Amino acid sequence: DVTVPTITAPAAVNVTTNTACTATRVTLGTPVTADNCSVASVTNNAPATFPLGTTTVTWTVVDGSGNTATATQLVTVTDVTVPTITAPAAVTVPTNNGCFAVNVALGTPVTADNCSIASVTNDAPATFPLGTTTVTWTIVDGSGNTATATQVITVIDTQLPTIVAPIAINTTTNTGCTRTGLVLGNPVAMDNCSVTSVTNDAPMAFPVGSTTVTWTVTDGSGNTATATQLVTVTDIIAPTVITQNISIRLNGNGIANIVAGDVNNGTFDNCAIATLVVSPSTFNCQNVGPNTVTLTATDIYGNSASATAIVTVIDPVAPIAIAQNATVILDEQGMASITADMINNNSTDNCAIASISVNIVNFNCNDLGTNTVILTVTDFSGNTATATAIVTVVTNDIDTDFDGIKNNCDDDDDNDGVLDVNDNCILQFNPDQNDFDEDGLGNACDDDDDNDGVIDTQDNCQFGYNPFQEDRDNDGIGDLCDVIEINPSEAITPNGDGINDTWIIHNIENHPNNTVKVYNRWGDLVFNARGYRNEWNGYYKNREQSLPDGSSYYYQIDLDGNGTVDHEGWLYITRN
Repeated sequence: DVTVPTITAPAAVNVTTNTACTATRVTLGTPVTADNCSVASVTNNAPATFPLGTTTVTWTVVDGSGNTATATQLVTVTDVTVPTITAPAAVTVPTNNGCFAVNVALGTPVTADNCSIASVTNDAPATFPLGTTTVTWTIVDGSGNTATATQVITVIDTQLPTIVAPIAINTTTNTGCTRTGLVLGNPVAMDNCSVTSVTNDAPMAFPVGSTTVTWTVTDGSGNTATATQLVTVTDIIAPTVITQNISIRLNGNGIANIVAGDVNNGTFDNCAIATLVVSPSTFNCQNVGPNTVTLTATDIYGNSASATAIVTVIDPVAPIAIAQNATVILDEQGMASITADMINNNSTDNCAIASISVNIVNFNCNDLGTNTVILTVTDFSGNTATATAIVTVVTNDIDTDFDGIKNNCDDDDDNDGVLDVNDNCILQFNPDQNDFDEDGLGNACDDDDDNDGVIDTQDNCQFGYNPFQEDRDNDGIGDLCDVIEINPSEAITPNGDGINDTWIIHNIENHPNNTVKVYNRWGDLVFNARGYRNEWNGYYKNREQSLPDGSSYYYQIDLDGNGTVDHEGWLYITRN
């Protein structure tokens, strides 16, 4: 039998791995065989474990005659088992490049596959932004089966922002004792990511003194930083001083005091008044009347201001008048007077006495005896007080004319018929009233009749005013009265100095008919004059030449011009 059997292999088989990366217990199916005689055997070479991929299984049929035939069957093993992957643990990292994180260590995923792993990849970015980023890990096996796992990368911002506060501010109050509406300036704030807010704790109104303002910057991650700014408020506003004028009264000791509140009329300050001082604050009698005082207000920060007020000091206290009795003696004219001091007996006043007066100050012969006077004491404020006293008027004068009336009360003491008020010599009988020097004192009782300061008993010219008592010839009769006697000068010095420049013949003017002649030692006539007037200065020959110096000259004087020489002598001329 040489007829080959026939065989048709089972249909191709597609299976998946079931034992690791192989397939076992694969059901191949049954081939279709035939032979003209008989089939002795049908076999195949299928392995027990099919590897991944396509395996050709050869079926062989053998007939009874040993004739064989083959057919093949494809067994394809496919890997459909998905690999497994476990992503690394979630990672939290801080920013390290601006607001990003770079070079982040993700870790290694845990992977597995029944066959083989072709690749493990992830979609991690090179730069992770702030926040959460999901990284997907992908595993691919040799059959292209894939699996994924995710890893969460959290980037946090732990870097603090920075802030620089505005510069310190020095300012002054503008609203009461505070500063409002103050512009603080702008801080410089920065962050590696973002700044979400910049705030400060500044009050609406800054008090006087130093206030620390804290500026706070917050970034998008809630990180904060602070900086401080010093705001110093100074009060430079002086108080407003308001005064009022007042009047005060001195006490019995002449003293009055005030306090600042007396002249204050609502002084105020934007902050607070520390002190109020008034100066001066003590007044005495010297201050009676209006006085300017100064009210000074100082606030709690040392600012001060002043204003003035008028303090009118009034002295309402009257003096205490104390009088004493007095006795006065009439004088020669029958008059007596008193002063207030004579009646005053230590009157007093709380301040000072301006005036003391009495209502009667003059007394005469009609007031002999007792008289009541009123003492009035007035102080400088016009306050007055009075007291009475007795003034006793007496006279101790003599009675010259023995008419029973004392001289000072007698209107004609010498009984010469001239009333004393008209009598130029009251106590000496002189009805003729002669008064040579007309000094109001009659000759009868005037010891200096010519009123030249030399008393009559010593005066060499009693009725001629000659206080220097000139007497050229020492005859006891003053030159003023000795008008007849001729007294020629014995020398002249005609040198132009105004002293003895001419020849003086005293009293020659009383002899207008005189003739004067001068001769030199040889008997030559060198000067001749009629009616000489003391004008010759030692010249001759019509006054064109001067006589020799240091010489003596003989003179003759005829007073009446009748040729009789009344006086003669020698005259010396020198010009040195």
